[in-house]
Amino acid sequence: MNLPIKRFSTATVIIAAFLGGVAVGRLDVQTLKPALRTTASSSPRLTAPGELPAPLDTDQMREVWDVLHDKFSGPLEDERLARGALRGIVAGTGDPYSAYADPEESKQFEEDLDGAFSGIGIEIGLRRSLVTVIAPLRGSPAERVGIRARDVIVKIDGQSVDQRITLADIVSKIRGKPGTTVRLTIAREGGEELLDFTVRRERIAIESVKLELRDGLALLMISAFNEDTPRRVDQAARELLATRARGIVLDLRNNPGGLLDVGVAVAGHFLPRGTLVVEEVPRQGLPRTENRTDGPGDLVSLPLVVLVNGGSASASEILAAAFQEQRDISVIGERTFGKGSVQELVKLSDGATVRVTVARWHTPRGREIDEQGIAPSIEVKDENPTEDPDEILEKGFEVLRQRVRP
Repeated sequence: MNLPIKRFSTATVIIAAFLGGVAVGRLDVQTLKPALRTTASSSPRLTAPGELPAPLDTDQMREVWDVLHDKFSGPLEDERLARGALRGIVAGTGDPYSAYADPEESKQFEEDLDGAFSGIGIEIGLRRSLVTVIAPLRGSPAERVGIRARDVIVKIDGQSVDQRITLADIVSKIRGKPGTTVRLTIAREGGEELLDFTVRRERIAIESVKLELRDGLALLMISAFNEDTPRRVDQAARELLATRARGIVLDLRNNPGGLLDVGVAVAGHFLPRGTLVVEEVPRQGLPRTENRTDGPGDLVSLPLVVLVNGGSASASEILAAAFQEQRDISVIGERTFGKGSVQELVKLSDGATVRVTVARWHTPRGREIDEQGIAPSIEVKDENPTEDPDEILEKGFEVLRQRVRP
């Protein structure tokens, strides 16, 4: 029986582990066959319920299995072969955000959504078939050494990253025990030479929400939309109202997304109850789903500006677009990442998970942003994001000051 399904829109370093293609993996064929039938599908089928299509016929799978065991020159691990076959089935969709994860990878992913893990603090994903840094987490080891959004990872500890290495393998190489180091070789957009960064791993605890008050104006930083984010935003909203803040700079830079429902809940503080935030558009023939605010709307009256950059993805883009279209809010910074799809995480009977794209999302006015991103209302390039002055942040406060009441 399937456990509860989580619905999310994100791209993080552990999610990247789910993006791998056909990894060499294994289990006995008779163990593999039931796993393929664990979840039911509402898709049109070419085979009767319970039947596998011809290419998955167990006799043919046994033939391939036997060929490998008879002919392959190296050692084989049955469980790894079978897990690889499961990965390959999902990879056959051609969708980089749909993937199978084994029980251990699934456990790591759940830790990420809870907001804590060990590593260097980056989110990675596939962009134009290249392993790309979506964003370094704020204050993380990766950010401190100068790794940036849209950097392409070329080597890990001197080993080239190519199509023979799955993203699951890449994640396992980057992660490790706190105190150890990993060397990343990076290709940077616009740069002519490769860059080497040696990063010391740490225990990363994601503090998803931070609030600062500056001369009556608030800086609300949201770095992820995880399980704890709604509670933290509720606390921040109460503090803002208690201190009579006159306006808010909402910083969504380097926020890769997270749980879709959490993003909509956060929007409920800034938009009136019942406001459309995002529309999910599934495959043809299925009804669309409107996600509307059900929150207190307690911050609606405060002037607001939103900061974004190339590391703002998924749920961050959903919020930025909704604020642009529903409140005519100024979005300041750089064009966002451009991930316009929604995934469901379905847990299987053995603890493994299948992450499947179930819909594309449209902004309230029907815009699609996949591979395009959200264009800022006011574009500000920040060439050195880890150094002062923070040009995007300064512009945000400048615009906000023009809008607050004296």
